[in-house]
Amino acid sequence: MDHKEQHHQHHIHEREHKKAEKKEHDREQEKDWLPFHPAWLVVAGAGLVLVAILIWTLILS
Repeated sequence: MDHKEQHHQHHIHEREHKKAEKKEHDREQEKDWLPFHPAWLVVAGAGLVLVAILIWTLILS
């Protein structure tokens, strides 16, 4: 195998590797069912708890 052929094989291998990485990345993206970071769920939950406590203490007492 001469140098040109080795170079060509190397480029083919790189392209296949990039395709595989992109395919894996796309598969991982499909697994993520949340369109936002999960930490926002904690923030929203804390906010709802705070609102519930304020309602309980200010309105119901």
